[in-house]
Parts: sequence; structure tokens; C-alpha cells
Amino acid sequence: MIPIIGIISLYIIRESKHNMIDIYQKTAKQKMRCEDYVSYKDNCIVLSDGCSSSKDTHLGSLLYSELGTSYFKNHKHKIIKQEWEGFARYCSNNMFLKNNSILDATVIVLNEDEHNIYINMCGDGLYFFKYQEDAFPTYIKVDYESNAPIYPSYLLSKSILNKREKAKEKIIKYRYSSKYDSFIEEFKELEDIDRIGTYNLLNKHELEYVGIASDGIFDFLQNGNSIDIKLVLDHIIGFKGSGEFMKRKMNHMFKCFEKEKIFPHDDFSIGVWKHDN
Repeated sequence: MIPIIGIISLYIIRESKHNMIDIYQKTAKQKMRCEDYVSYKDNCIVLSDGCSSSKDTHLGSLLYSELGTSYFKNHKHKIIKQEWEGFARYCSNNMFLKNNSILDATVIVLNEDEHNIYINMCGDGLYFFKYQEDAFPTYIKVDYESNAPIYPSYLLSKSILNKREKAKEKIIKYRYSSKYDSFIEEFKELEDIDRIGTYNLLNKHELEYVGIASDGIFDFLQNGNSIDIKLVLDHIIGFKGSGEFMKRKMNHMFKCFEKEKIFPHDDFSIGVWKHDN
């Protein structure tokens, strides 16, 4: 097979009685393989972003996203360390993997039930939401002090996990709103178990929309220089109408960016839930 080099995009739309879900991913121009994948099934979105420094994680992130929607569809709670480990082991066993580094990838899960939206993340990335009564959306960027996240696959190796835990790294969360010019560091100290993952619970009846995205959203370049994250974030909100609402937003954003010679330097994926107004 001859590899296709270029920008590749994927979008899928699902509708239900009271809300809509759309997912979208784009491969960076210089990439031969996409390391970002996002899938949706049974009111569950699973997004995965492969670690570029590990080999063949494009396979791992694809595996996580495809198997994750069925695996996590009933995980409507805080996903704890043992459950992340169980998911990594499930994926490894399904593919008879001898080298689990293929699974070195962030996993972000967005689940819903009758009343709530549940967001769980093992790794780094972004989630954002806007309540109906709020004037501005809120964005939460999740990162690690050393920029080296703990992935579900690390839980399968005691030596790797022990090394990382001895480093006593902390998850850093940054809060951003459109009324601010930059990210504001919210806090760094979390309990040990939370260093394996982060969690948020949102009342869906009060929400206008909520979304998850890979950290590729922070890696757009213009003439070799990083652009202000606010330019990207302001483009991914304000969804209008029904149908392929995310596709329209992303196509518009990339069309505007192309005119300004702004391009994604990393793969980019996003999943959004919104009320069907």
C-alpha cells in the first residue's frame, strides 16, 4: 500500500431525541499516519492521542478509540486506576500484544446518562463546556509538570509505573475563558489516584455544550511560530443548527486559517455534545 501524505479529515454525526454528538479528526500535513482517533457509540465518545515518542502508537490510539466505546459505555462514574489498567489489559489481550508500548496513548472518555455528562481522562488534553446561563465557555487544559503523561499502558508495567510515581509528578489544570487573554493556572496538587487520571461531572440539563479534544489543539503554527490559543478556541465554539455542526465549524476554521497560512503541526481530534436546539 502506498501511504498517502497530506491532510485527512474524518467526521461522524449522531443524533438523539434531546441532543447531538459530532466527532472530527484531522491529520497534520507533514504526518504519514494519524496518531489521533475519536469514535462514538451508545452515547459514549472515546478520543485517543498516541504518544509520538513511542513506536506504532497510531495503532494503539485506533484500538483504544474503537474498543473504548463498548468498554466504557456503562462507566458513568469516576474511572479509577484499576479500571484504566483493566482497559489497557483488555486492549492488549485483544490484539495479543507482546509490546504494550503501542498502547502509550491518552484516552479521554465522555459519557452521558439521563442527568449527567461524565468526563474521564488518562493522559493530557482538553475539555470544555458552557452552561446555558454563562456568558463564556470554560476550557480546562490538563497537563503534567514534566510534559510526560501517565497513560493506561503504564499501569501494565510495575517498573514504569513505579518510576513515574517516585517522580511525584502532579497533574496541572489550567482554566481559560473567552473573557481572559491566556490560560490561568488553577491548581497543581491532587491526590495520588488522581495523578492516574482526571474527572469531571456536569449537569447535562444546565449545559449548552461540552467537548473533549486532543492536545493538538495547542499546536497550530503560522510561519513556524505558535499562534495564540485563543484564536483556535474561539473557532470551536458557537455551534449553530443541526446536522454536521462540527464539520461546518472545523471546515470554516481551517479555511480561515489557510488564508492566514496557519496549519496544524500535530494531529487534532475533537468530540462535542450539545443540546439540539
